Amino acid sequence: MASTIVAPSFSSLKDKNSKHDRQFIEMMDSFKNYTSRDINAVTNQRTRTLIGGVIETSNVPPVLRAFQVLFEDLAPLRPAAHLLHRQLTRVMDESIKKRDDFDRRLIVQYPGLTISQIDGGRVLFFDVVSFVSATSSQQQSNDNFVTASQLKGIGAEAIASKIFGRAAVFKSVNTEEDSKFDLEKFITMLHAASTSTQSNYDCAVKEMHLYLRVQRQQEQQKQPHSSNDFNRNKRSIKYSKKYDSMLEAFSTWEKKLSLGDGSARMDEVLKGCFIGARTPKIVTALKLVYVDYSPLRLAGNLIFRLM
Repeated sequence: MASTIVAPSFSSLKDKNSKHDRQFIEMMDSFKNYTSRDINAVTNQRTRTLIGGVIETSNVPPVLRAFQVLFEDLAPLRPAAHLLHRQLTRVMDESIKKRDDFDRRLIVQYPGLTISQIDGGRVLFFDVVSFVSATSSQQQSNDNFVTASQLKGIGAEAIASKIFGRAAVFKSVNTEEDSKFDLEKFITMLHAASTSTQSNYDCAVKEMHLYLRVQRQQEQQKQPHSSNDFNRNKRSIKYSKKYDSMLEAFSTWEKKLSLGDGSARMDEVLKGCFIGARTPKIVTALKLVYVDYSPLRLAGNLIFRLM
């Protein structure tokens, strides 16, 4: 009969006296004050995904507990985890400062533009960049801009013309094929088009999000087994496939294993792995870690062999 494993809450975890327990909780706590708005201040898509996965881990106690056990028990994992933590928190803090400076400048430079509108435009811009990257035959080389031809390619120009009117869109932007839209140009284009047509900026942003969501669903129906997944070069594809095979193994083990047959700590790790393998944000974030960070990839391979 399978034993029931109850993951401790944050407060109970903090009762631990282990040095490594305390370090782990301190690292995870450092992400608790970051909001979704703060995450969206990060321009790099991969980093946003990683941070989102870390925060999601804090919201899934069995996964959190599994990572804590691994951090305490596996010495090779700790230096790499500390390095990743320092990198992510540094990027977050720098990005928040840059966002605040950017927002203040735009509000002064473009009368009528609000923080809420800038936030909405920022999220939409990153959504567009992500969609361009996922549907392009070549990987999006820069998270900081898209070209006019790429916007046309995904139908964004057409939907914008439908919302605002073709004349308003063309009046607001340079429509040469190779012209680039960075975040500022994208937001101010939306602001100018909505102002000139007296359209609701927020409603326009929501409609464009809906359009992209529908387009994604159509792409997935056409190619259900393919995804951009951030992986384009041969080495990345190799590690991505290895990671996918690990997920399949955990899925198989979950159906066959009865927790309680081994050590209690191993049971905690296995339960966390099983649940994590079914949590999309955690799956995606860990895949990026596995593909991008060789020390953590080696630690992941070690953990997998111990299972």
